Amino acid sequence: MLLLMASAAWATTVGPTESLAAACAALSDGDVLFIEPGRVVEADATDASDSCEIWGVSGVTIQSAGTELADVGGITVMASAKVTLSNLRVGASSYDANVWVVQSSLVALEGLHLSESTELGVYLFDSEVEVSDLVADVELLDGDAFMYIGRQPGGSHGETYVVDTATASGPGARVEVVGRPTTSVSLTDLSLTGGRGGRESDDKGGCLAIDGHSTSTSGPQVLLDGLTLKECDAFKGGGLSVSMGEVTLQYSSVTGAAGEYGGALHMGPFAKLTLSDVTLSGNTADSSGGAVWNEGGALSGESVHLSGNVAPRGAVLAQTIGEVTLAHSTVCSNQVTGFEAGAGTVASLHGGTASFARSEIRDNGGGTALFLLENSAGLELDHVSLWENDDDLLFGIQDATSAVKVRGSLLSHAQFGSVGFGLAGGYNLWYAVGTPAMGTSLPSTDTVSAEDPGLGLWPSGADCSIPLHPDAASPLVDAGDPARDPDPDGSVEDIGAHPYEHPVDTGDSGDSGDSGDSGDSGETGETGDSGVVETGTPDTGVQAAPLLLGGCGRGANSGAFILGLGLLLLGRRRLGV
Repeated sequence: MLLLMASAAWATTVGPTESLAAACAALSDGDVLFIEPGRVVEADATDASDSCEIWGVSGVTIQSAGTELADVGGITVMASAKVTLSNLRVGASSYDANVWVVQSSLVALEGLHLSESTELGVYLFDSEVEVSDLVADVELLDGDAFMYIGRQPGGSHGETYVVDTATASGPGARVEVVGRPTTSVSLTDLSLTGGRGGRESDDKGGCLAIDGHSTSTSGPQVLLDGLTLKECDAFKGGGLSVSMGEVTLQYSSVTGAAGEYGGALHMGPFAKLTLSDVTLSGNTADSSGGAVWNEGGALSGESVHLSGNVAPRGAVLAQTIGEVTLAHSTVCSNQVTGFEAGAGTVASLHGGTASFARSEIRDNGGGTALFLLENSAGLELDHVSLWENDDDLLFGIQDATSAVKVRGSLLSHAQFGSVGFGLAGGYNLWYAVGTPAMGTSLPSTDTVSAEDPGLGLWPSGADCSIPLHPDAASPLVDAGDPARDPDPDGSVEDIGAHPYEHPVDTGDSGDSGDSGDSGDSGETGETGDSGVVETGTPDTGVQAAPLLLGGCGRGANSGAFILGLGLLLLGRRRLGV
């Protein structure tokens, strides 16, 4: 701030009883305005003398004169640039919002507390804004939002928004984002609790709603990092709704949210959503999609944990059309309940496709089918461990045009499907006690067995955090398709979500003093095809590790050189050379 003051054209301090409006009206480029704490702002926050309007200026800073928050009425920044608002408690203005930023660039909102509002907290429109450490203590109605980020269809100003660390609770703990593909939004470390988007049929996103303009089929580019959405509620997407746009959600959680369709997430037909390290847990849908309701979007996820979600249809996923792909994820302890119980505990697919790869699906149930497919829906399971699910059927197939492909998977179930049809894939192990009622013919490479699959530490009802790793004696080990890529340790692929890690064979160390092919001291080896003469090493009694030598010649000197070079490089790295 000392640097700012040194370059400022003018700096002044406004006392608790002085007119803030007059001081703001007098601001010019580069000015700094300090506001002393202790100002009393009327409850309706519409007193013009307590508000601040900034028009057409650049390089202006407004901040508290002390370490405490300074109270002000609403603040409006219009057609300005490089404006900083810092350490202020902001009430509502006559514009029905605490802070308005419109058609401005490089605006920074730092450490603001929103004390009250009537419809909006922060309104960011057609601008470039960075927000940090925002706290919203506002009482809003269902459907209102403490932050609106938008852009008009024909806007020409900057459109980049960065929000880092914001907290809000109550019905107005919602953020709305509306934009075009050129709109860039980054929301990091947001904690929103209890947001209410409304329960009318077009209400979406209890705590966060992302959409495009009605004149477009594409929306904004949004990064969501470190979000915590709790106890949110809306008709579609109790926690989050993405109607349009390309959105990445990472290192985040949606818990305890509720909706009519999609307790945690809703996706529209023009939505693309990518999940990474995300938890969707304890969410509820009154009709379909306890965790996810998809109306035509494309969802892909890696390391997604779905547990404790509940709905009459599709406790995890309900989909009319679209595609969902999950990999390296856990689907555990989700239940269907209610008047339509049984219609696809994990997935109720009325169309589109869903695929699960390298994932665990276990301890789910409550109905008649784990997966329900109709209207030519498609399902693919690739190296999935299905275990301890208690639905009557594994697949409920409503029409012969639906397709199921299962390969390299462990399936623990006695009932296969409701109608007979061809099953694509292969190299699966069906674990069943007694004679299973499969309902179809299996690929010739599949195995039906009552042999213990050898899942090691897994006891019945164990915590979902304990992975289903096979032990060394498991029939799953090296039982996959030998024509496909091997497991990471180089062995034939295993069946199930997690491969067994074979012990590394270091070879027979031999008798003491036997150096293998290294030859006697000073003996010259054979000349290779490259014309390089390989020189042997003395018989030291220590055998070189084959993995360290890496096939760089038969003589031990080449291996020693590589090892020495590696140690030298390691030493240089540690010394920062």
